Amino acid sequence: MSGWIKVEKDLETDPRVLRMARALARQFGFFPTDVLLDACNAVALPAVTLVVGALTRLWIYGDSHARADDTLDLGPAEIDEWLGIPGFCALMPPDWLRVIDENTVELPGFHDHNGVEARKKALGAKRVQAHRERKKRESVSTRNADALPDQTRPDQTKIPPHPPTLPPAPPARPAQPQTRGGEDAWRDVGADATAYERWLEWRQSVHDPVPAVRRIAEAKFLAAKGSPEQQRAFVEEIIRLGFKTMHDPIKPRSTERAGPTKEQREESERKELEQLYADRATFGVPGFRKPHPGESPDVYRTAMKLAARNAPPAPAVAALVGGLARKVRGDAA
Repeated sequence: MSGWIKVEKDLETDPRVLRMARALARQFGFFPTDVLLDACNAVALPAVTLVVGALTRLWIYGDSHARADDTLDLGPAEIDEWLGIPGFCALMPPDWLRVIDENTVELPGFHDHNGVEARKKALGAKRVQAHRERKKRESVSTRNADALPDQTRPDQTKIPPHPPTLPPAPPARPAQPQTRGGEDAWRDVGADATAYERWLEWRQSVHDPVPAVRRIAEAKFLAAKGSPEQQRAFVEEIIRLGFKTMHDPIKPRSTERAGPTKEQREESERKELEQLYADRATFGVPGFRKPHPGESPDVYRTAMKLAARNAPPAPAVAALVGGLARKVRGDAA
């Protein structure tokens, strides 16, 4: 339920509340028994405050838990215990509370007074009353602000020396050409009617008609293809290709490559290997092996360099090194 309930502002002076307050005041000794409880002093009495507060709590609980038939799953003893006021239910009049059994009570007419529809009507009445008050204030202010009527006599009416001249009327706007709407709006974009109608008929024949919202864009695309003959030829081409949307055919990629073919690369590597094998003496390894099948020129060249680095010195170099060694030994002796 919503977060508020409807409580009448004159509840504290209701005779039923005053009678309940009198009984509670005598029960709890709030005031001497010879004091008369009436509407004039009810506001000042704590018993009235106690009754109004207890009723409000009970109605708030009913707003959340009362069933459609205005019943609550609480007995009178449970309500008295929950409110903290012994005998409170017994003081309530039958038009506010009716005991069904020891575990059930009824709040007669609760939903009629505090249901969703009742609260909507209350809010509507409040808005209508506020609207009427605002209109009343506005009408009073308007009447007070009205100017006095003209008191000039007919024979004293002044004629202006120069009557005002009206500004020249603006020139009339040229009529705009009427354009088609809906499914025929594409006819105003410059496309060849025969070509585009052929396209629409083909799409209809394959049970996939062109939506009206796409026809203008497609007609503009078709108009950009040139003359009517070129547009018709374009339509026939995309129909032949079975297109479902109007766009340029995709050209197949060229199979030619800019670089050499595989055969050309293999032939070039073979010749380079033959040249390396013929020049193996220049690397210092005249007896180096032949290239292995599938070996690249770079790998073969690297292998020759490593072999040259680990190869024994040539005979001339060995003789020179041996002579220098003997000379060193003779000088030492």
